[in-house]
Amino acid sequence: MAPQARQTANKVLREGKSQNRKIHTSVHFFRPNTLKLARKPRYQRYIGTAKPHFDEFSMIRKPVNTEASMKMTEEQNVLTFVVSPHATKKQIKHALKKMYAVEIARVNTLIARDGLKKAFVTLAEGVNASEVAAEMGMA
Repeated sequence: MAPQARQTANKVLREGKSQNRKIHTSVHFFRPNTLKLARKPRYQRYIGTAKPHFDEFSMIRKPVNTEASMKMTEEQNVLTFVVSPHATKKQIKHALKKMYAVEIARVNTLIARDGLKKAFVTLAEGVNASEVAAEMGMA
């Protein structure tokens, strides 16, 4: 091959291929980073970001008046209530303090199989749960 033809062939090969070609050794493919535009919604999907406000009367639904709950009231100084599923332990404690003016040691919650949220409220030392239950009309 003539020297001029060889130079032309090398030039064509160099222009056709990239000099900095990366050799992939990994078996995983990572999608390249592309342009991500900011969202421009045509309408608002939700109204506001504030959490729903509960007052104590909508938070505490009703007291549980079963044999097991009455036994817990007498033996363990614990009152049982059905509460709103969105209520937190602190909200339940604050609501009961405001409604019944009792000191509360702790609040345990669970969501029962039927979907109701129950709160087991342990009253503080010196407060009789049986008297509070009688005041509420449970006993």
